[in-house]
Amino acid sequence: MSNKNTPWKDKAAFVEVLLTDGIETWKDMASFWTKRGMSITESTVRRWADTHNVRDIYYEQKLQKALSQLKEALDQVSTLEKELERVQNEPREATPEELVAAQREVQKARSRASRYKKVAESLASDANLLDDIKAHLEGVMDGVKVEPIKVKLPKPSNNDESVSLVLGLSDGHVGDVVDPETVNGQNAFDLNIAARRLERVVDVTTSWAQNYAAFCGVDELVVLLNGDNISNMDFLHPDESVDYARVCKQVLDSALLYSQVIAELSLVFPKVRVITSGDDNHSRTTKKQSTSAVSRETSWNTILNEFIASHLRDIKNIDFHLGESYLTFFNVKDFTWCLTHGHNVRGGGMAGVPVNGLKKLNDIAVSKQVAAIQTADLEEIETLDDAVKLMRGLVSVVLAGHHHQAFAMQQNGTEVRIMPSLKGPDTFSLDKLGKYNPAGQALFAVNSEHGIVGDHTINLQGIMTNGECRYVMGALEGTTPSSYMMQNWMEHNV
Repeated sequence: MSNKNTPWKDKAAFVEVLLTDGIETWKDMASFWTKRGMSITESTVRRWADTHNVRDIYYEQKLQKALSQLKEALDQVSTLEKELERVQNEPREATPEELVAAQREVQKARSRASRYKKVAESLASDANLLDDIKAHLEGVMDGVKVEPIKVKLPKPSNNDESVSLVLGLSDGHVGDVVDPETVNGQNAFDLNIAARRLERVVDVTTSWAQNYAAFCGVDELVVLLNGDNISNMDFLHPDESVDYARVCKQVLDSALLYSQVIAELSLVFPKVRVITSGDDNHSRTTKKQSTSAVSRETSWNTILNEFIASHLRDIKNIDFHLGESYLTFFNVKDFTWCLTHGHNVRGGGMAGVPVNGLKKLNDIAVSKQVAAIQTADLEEIETLDDAVKLMRGLVSVVLAGHHHQAFAMQQNGTEVRIMPSLKGPDTFSLDKLGKYNPAGQALFAVNSEHGIVGDHTINLQGIMTNGECRYVMGALEGTTPSSYMMQNWMEHNV
């Protein structure tokens, strides 16, 4: 029975609360009672559970729930596999969109079944009930297929030259929380929503890859990690901060999520190039903004990008280029692009966009490349193609983020663009800037003759609730290191 210091009356009542959705740890259990006015600590919960031997009834009930979920997931896999077979075997040839949609649904169902399988096995092990549970798992486990479906790009026609896709991942702000009540219901954001939005980014990018591949072919994907991947609001804007974790955990959470995104995309594209900005503002550790060289050396973002590169080091078709200065230059189809986070872009403008600052940014980028061309070895130019490549060293596209707003303008032959944010609007953008801009990420298709031939902003504002996600998340919430979580996910998905 309970004593006066605990709100539960017996073991059954304790377990009933512990099995409530959203309670996974002793800390969650303590928070549950704290929110109800009780002075309960994590150590109190843990000590009571150990003293009253709660583990047996808890794990048995939770295991039965996991087995039920597993059976339901396996039934869904079977149904979706039959649907995929029907689509593939229809008298008419299935469109790429139909095939991708069916394959994705099967993949999600298989991932869900695999996850429930691991939960059941873990619970059986933790409860020391392996001998009693083997009969339940036998046969059922054989039906779980964990091998990934690698999306095969269709053979292109001869309609046009192949394209490269450029995916701009900017301003993720992992670790931040947006309460919809504070922004008139226009947005909601937390770790789960961030993961679900990134999941949609991968699905939409894959669908566009299928479309372009069927028409003209796709050579590669260029992924731009443009900074502010973490929140770190307690350091920069303490009055606005609703951070849910310390910055070190935000780095691990963000690296874990973005690594899974890039790993999944590497299954679709023959080549993936990852380009990072040199610095940003939310990742800095200094009170004031430093010069780019110092900023990179003192930035959490540098560690974050190195974590991602480390997670993905064994995937052969992924190349990394970590930006080292304020402007990061790279080539797409021989056109020169310039990437910068955009926190130093200032100046007057309209609708919250610093147009004058963008013009100055463009002038700086072009001037830097003009200087490089002026000092180029002209004796190496032997053909017209060599001359064209040299002239294309002048900047064609300048990309920035930071302002959480999709925007594009032309400036003396150059395209200057701002990419939207994964996070979307918050109290700062409403109260201080007086504007809402929907969550989104940028996606471009680039042709070797015409440059940007497709601009496909991926709108993510509709994802504002928690739900299932095929990515693992929540580094350091338990005892499992994020590196092991990433490795385990890749073993079953890549």
